[in-house]
Amino acid sequence: MGIKGLLPFLQPIHENCHISDFSGQVVAVDSYCWIHRGIFGCALDLAQGKPTKFYISYFIKRVQLLIKNGVIPLLVFDGAVYPAKSNKEQERKLKRKKYEEMGNDFYSKGDIKQAIQCYQKCIDVTPNMAGEIIQECKKLNISCIVAPYEADAQIAYLYKKGTIRACISEDSDLLAFGCEKVFYKMNNDGSGILINSQKLFKITALNNAMNKKVTFLELCVLAGCDYLASIKGIGIATACKLIQQYSDILK
Repeated sequence: MGIKGLLPFLQPIHENCHISDFSGQVVAVDSYCWIHRGIFGCALDLAQGKPTKFYISYFIKRVQLLIKNGVIPLLVFDGAVYPAKSNKEQERKLKRKKYEEMGNDFYSKGDIKQAIQCYQKCIDVTPNMAGEIIQECKKLNISCIVAPYEADAQIAYLYKKGTIRACISEDSDLLAFGCEKVFYKMNNDGSGILINSQKLFKITALNNAMNKKVTFLELCVLAGCDYLASIKGIGIATACKLIQQYSDILK
C-alpha cells in the first residue's frame, strides 16, 4: 500500500511526536489502517467464521486515546474501489486467497502459529466491519465520513481545504496526494512519527530532483504506485537519480 520504499527514504525528516501535540485540532484518521491492525489480532477467529468484536474494541480504544489527548478526530473510511486500481485489487485478492489456503493447510496440520500468520495476510476489511465501527463511533458522537473511493484522496482534500490540520495513517500515498502533515506508527500511548512534507527539501536527492521542475507526486508515480504498473528496478532513490540525469520525467 502506498509508494514502495518512500517512508524509509524520508527517514531524515522523521520527527518523534505525540498525538497530544495536536490537542485542540481536528485530525483525520485513515480508518481502514486501524481496522486492518484490529483484525490482525483476531485473524484466526475471522478466518474460521467465529464471532468477534476485537477489531471494534481496538478501534474505539484508539479513538478514545485521541479524545483523551484533546484531539478532535475525523474518521474517514474507504468507499468504492477506484476503477484505476481494479487490477491491483484483483492481484491482492489472489494473494489473499493463496494465504487463506496456506493457513487452512497449516491449521489442519496443527501448526496454529503458522496458520495465524497466514490468516493475518488473507483477512480483508469488509464494508460490514466498517459499518459496525461507524455505528459505534456515532454513539460517541464522533464524526465519520465515507469517501467516494479511497480515504487517502479524501483526506488530502480535507487538508487542502483547511478542515483538518493533520492525519493519522500508515499509507505513504497521503504525502503524494498533498497532505503535508502525516502521523505514522502511532502506538498505544500516542507516540509516533510525524512527517512534514514542507521539509522535503532537506533531503538532498529529493531537493535536487524537484529543482528540475519535477513535482514530488511525479517522482512518486515514477517510483511505483498502485495506479500504474511499476517499472522494474526503479524506486524513489533511483527515480531521483534519473530525474537529475535527464531533467524530464518523460525521458
